[in-house]
Amino acid sequence: MILVDAGAWLALADKGDAYHARCVAFFRSNREPLMTTYPVLVECVHLMFRRIGVTKTLA
Repeated sequence: MILVDAGAWLALADKGDAYHARCVAFFRSNREPLMTTYPVLVECVHLMFRRIGVTKTLA
């Protein structure tokens, strides 16, 4: 099981992030179960609102 923190989720969602391509490749090829926490999700939503906008975050 892999514990995923906010940085990976943000890089996956934000095409302008320096690690976006690496995260996309990882999430596509990974076969291990992933786990995160509610605080990480709250942090991600907050930061995504600011980085990519509310509309893209909620899409």
